[in-house]
Amino acid sequence: MENRFREKLTRSTDFVISVELVPTRGLMRKDFEELISFTEAAVEYGKIDALSLTDNPGGNPRLAPDVLGLDILYRGMSPLVHLTCKDLNRNGLESRAFQLNRMGVENVLALTGDYPVDGYQGVARPSFDVDSVGLLNMLREMNRGLKVPLPKPGKFQELEPTNFFIGASVSPFKKQRSELLGQYLKLEKKAANGAAFIITQLGYDMRKFDELLRYMSATNLQLPVLGNVYVLNRFVSKIMNQNQVPGCVVTDELLEFINRHAASDDKGKSAFLEFAAKQVAVLRGLGFRGAHIGGYALSFEDKRRIIDTAETIASDWRSFIKDLLYPQKDEFYYFRGDPATGLSADQPGKSGENKRPGPRVTFELMKFIHEQFFEPGTNWFRIARGVCRCIDKSPEATKVFQKFETGVKWLTNNCQGCGDCSLAELTFLCPEDGCPKGMRNGPCGGSFDGICERKDRKCYWTRVVKRMDKEGGLDKLKEAKPIIPNAALKDTSSWLNYYLGRDHAALGTNDPVEEKKGKK
Repeated sequence: MENRFREKLTRSTDFVISVELVPTRGLMRKDFEELISFTEAAVEYGKIDALSLTDNPGGNPRLAPDVLGLDILYRGMSPLVHLTCKDLNRNGLESRAFQLNRMGVENVLALTGDYPVDGYQGVARPSFDVDSVGLLNMLREMNRGLKVPLPKPGKFQELEPTNFFIGASVSPFKKQRSELLGQYLKLEKKAANGAAFIITQLGYDMRKFDELLRYMSATNLQLPVLGNVYVLNRFVSKIMNQNQVPGCVVTDELLEFINRHAASDDKGKSAFLEFAAKQVAVLRGLGFRGAHIGGYALSFEDKRRIIDTAETIASDWRSFIKDLLYPQKDEFYYFRGDPATGLSADQPGKSGENKRPGPRVTFELMKFIHEQFFEPGTNWFRIARGVCRCIDKSPEATKVFQKFETGVKWLTNNCQGCGDCSLAELTFLCPEDGCPKGMRNGPCGGSFDGICERKDRKCYWTRVVKRMDKEGGLDKLKEAKPIIPNAALKDTSSWLNYYLGRDHAALGTNDPVEEKKGKK
């Protein structure tokens, strides 16, 4: 069957429509049949290019989207299945990806996922073994023909290539400069690791939508982007306004607009559907390749009304922009504003906040020690590597050395003993301690005003970005190779693993050229 969603995004300039469906929890026959009826109506309607299926959204358990995806595929519609990292480790994700490939599902949206908030007899323990960048990288390698090691050393088997059309997300709706830069730079990393299309997260400020396209143009990111259009009502908007749905921004002014219209006889439904249609029309006018439409308890007729209305008013899109500007107070914008349009201009704006978190002395000391002892090519690096080789030969010495390292790094960084350390790459802030998801390749989309989605700490990545920004090292964030820690190294010495080339970095420690340099 033709993959209409993929064909239109890659081989045409047509405006694409995807509609989001949320699977039920369990086998609720009536609700499931309603989703199937929606699919059949969408096929007959002909203006919807994909049905997007969430994967345990908001950290809540739901029926696996693969089940409904297969039904959608059989009925002649392109499914877009979400694949998240919160519930499965890398083995589970690989297994599920091969299952999707076998089923004939090509469109996959690779996401880190929300932290679990519910589950059988309590809250489930999350996985986050990899993040969205690591997942993108794995899916890309599967498309190329995944190479897996055989029992014989140095021998590999190349698996049959998959055929995934891989998407990723980005949130331009961040208030702080460090949050927004983290999103944009990670977007570049996602593109470098296999993302073929982008869908935004939720926000209601058209200037931010416009700014995303300007940033992508300025950095030559040539990926099709779908803008997320979520139809609000009083109940959902109140929850989002209270920051109870990670990555979704509803300001006080927008909530006031929602509440005012919700007092009408139809509880604001007509106004909210018209608002969504205006969003779709403006996205099309701005140059987005499509719209991703969702909403709580919306019927097929509601979503068809949005699409048809958006087509009718498409030529007037500029007149709607100022109706769709709901920024956060004191929000940072990457580009200067254009008062004439209400959007952005191409010139970068003011730099904004730029304070480094944490004691300056500690950071400078750790940076100095790293430059002297951990940078390949220095004399101290070669000496330290030689010492580590000697220690590694003795189990007793290795055990003592590991305890010494753990003690030192616990005092300086609250080390969690992962054995595959990323401190030097992440401004000497430990991701295992600082981020509940252990994110090593950039921020997730769940922070709000610099606070983690779990609301128990400052967002780890806002601290990292501030430090990188101050040191002039922001480009490190978009380096293509993802950091994927090896779980086998847990509770071992990360120093030994680093110097002896066993961790994710290796950094030439087993490079014959480096060996020769060390013997001079």
